[in-house]
Amino acid sequence: MTKKKGEISLVFIGVAFVAAIVLAILREDTLSRGIAVGLAVISLCGGIFLYIKIVHPVKKLRKRITKFNPKKSVNDNKTVYLDIYELYLKMSEKNKRNFYVPITHIRDTVEEQLRAEKKMQQSLNQTVRGDITQQKEAYESAYSQYQKLPDATKQQYYAQVVHLREKLENGK
Repeated sequence: MTKKKGEISLVFIGVAFVAAIVLAILREDTLSRGIAVGLAVISLCGGIFLYIKIVHPVKKLRKRITKFNPKKSVNDNKTVYLDIYELYLKMSEKNKRNFYVPITHIRDTVEEQLRAEKKMQQSLNQTVRGDITQQKEAYESAYSQYQKLPDATKQQYYAQVVHLREKLENGK
């Protein structure tokens, strides 16, 4: 269901609920009153179910997408993406179309950050081996990957990068 259909359905169920309550108050015989109260309870349950299944996941996903911050650490972004994707999978096909592009953009961002972190770790491991020129090439590779990392993850590798740079400058 689209957003408008879900909201229209909620309005319809709300009107049915109010009408059933009014009928229950206005009727004097117990059978009519009981039927009206039963209809009110059924429409209330239907409204809650409709809200939980259709309207709430869309709003929740939209809120989480807007809260995604690519400057957080790689692990935090990965966790947020997995949470967003789990919500996305629970949606109907019509709603999925509306969120495909932003979720793909978030996935690409997270994948790029993960690749940069992995390449950086590999480059830092290579700086231990080889002669000074190989270590310098590995440092340059590590530093270029370091620039691609989010700020929170950069703090994690800052000491290693600075130590390596000082080591290479003193080794000349």
